[in-house]
Amino acid sequence: MPSSDSVTNDLLICLR
Repeated sequence: MPSSDSVTNDLLICLR
């Protein structure tokens, strides 16, 4: 499983 930070970054990019 990827780091929580990675998931957060992915979500932020998706929301952008």
